[in-house]
Amino acid sequence: WDLKSRVRTFRTRTAFDNLKSSMVNLPVPKDKLVQSDSTPTPNQEKEFYSHTFDKYVHQTDSKSSTKIKKKIAQKKKNNSKGQIICGIEFFSDRNGEMANKLLIATRAGGCFSLNLLLQSWEIHNNWDQFVFSFDDAKIMDLDPSTGSCIGVHPSGERVLVGTTVGWIVIASLSKNGDTQKFAFSCPSYRPAQSISWIDCVNFLVFYACGAVIWWQLDSAARLSAPKVLHIMTLGTSGIPLCHAFDSARNNMFIGDSR
Repeated sequence: WDLKSRVRTFRTRTAFDNLKSSMVNLPVPKDKLVQSDSTPTPNQEKEFYSHTFDKYVHQTDSKSSTKIKKKIAQKKKNNSKGQIICGIEFFSDRNGEMANKLLIATRAGGCFSLNLLLQSWEIHNNWDQFVFSFDDAKIMDLDPSTGSCIGVHPSGERVLVGTTVGWIVIASLSKNGDTQKFAFSCPSYRPAQSISWIDCVNFLVFYACGAVIWWQLDSAARLSAPKVLHIMTLGTSGIPLCHAFDSARNNMFIGDSR
């Protein structure tokens, strides 16, 4: 009979029971549908004409319509009914203070923050809609299902959302009515695996292709595209996952999946 092991087991169970009793279930808000009265984007026009063509085929050719119905039914059957989260991160709305909020981004374009003290949700603007592209100098809509990771700015005022197709989106989290969103990319580098801020203007993007890009924001000119400072290629089969930066000696250490 081992009293020590029994006491340890009892303490472990008691701690687990206390933790379990303190758990709170806080469902993520539903993703909102974006409705706009503005001129349709090229993607919206394409969907409209595609829908019109499918409707025409349905009225004129019964065989083709049957095939279309089967494809639509099969596509609906494969779709997931639940929300898919592409990124989740603790952050603080005040630079340098302890994290008091939790940010969640979904693959439906939703962006929500949970106040851990008040246990209340705040719904932000969708990160995928009406995004200005620094690469093409035009406003576009991104495919939200490509969302893969997020990185919250140290000030808590903005977030970076990475995608599997290489786009990085800058979205505002501030309450001052700022709804502008910007996108940029580095050609041939994709998909974005994770994002990590070094300070208020420098951040790293880890790519599954085995590269890490050091980006820098121009704090003086907000509407300018971030510039690339360094492109670090691992030269191995591993995927970069984490880093440690020694600012005093200017050394960067990167850990990969090997």
